[in-house]
Amino acid sequence: MLLSIAKRQVHFRFRMFAVHISYVVVLQRVANCCCLPYISTIHQILDDGTSLYGIEVELPGLGCELNSHRLFFWANCGLERSVAYEAAALQALVALQDRFGFVILDYSAHGLMLYRALAQYLLPVANRGVELARLVINSSNQGVRYDSALLGSAQQLVHGLSAMPSAASNLYATCFQQ
Repeated sequence: MLLSIAKRQVHFRFRMFAVHISYVVVLQRVANCCCLPYISTIHQILDDGTSLYGIEVELPGLGCELNSHRLFFWANCGLERSVAYEAAALQALVALQDRFGFVILDYSAHGLMLYRALAQYLLPVANRGVELARLVINSSNQGVRYDSALLGSAQQLVHGLSAMPSAASNLYATCFQQ
């Protein structure tokens, strides 16, 4: 029995999947964090029979309930109910971000921004390394003698750059060879 369980684990593979994050759920969390007294989904049927979906948000007043303020966010007509609520919740989140100054992190975008920031610091350093390697190789070709390990490293670095796919190499050249 134990052997067959181990065998099944070997054949298990992870599959790529996407996770949908609901703006309605995020809005509920934001409402809790911002101490909003009330949020609600709204469904109204117009005279022509068209369904209208939206979100109602009550903002806290300054010390008493009489000063509270309600905001309404409506989705475009013709959207399916769940999509309409998501669209209205996104509008509410944008408005609440302006008012309360919070940030909702999208971890995919956050990771890309981190990689971009790292690239902005690391690529210029790599560029200077390639320039130095080319200087060593060119001066070696003109008779300057270098340690063989230094010359070999310089040649490897320049060869590694030339082995980059052409699109990445062109992007590199465009950005850093000016």
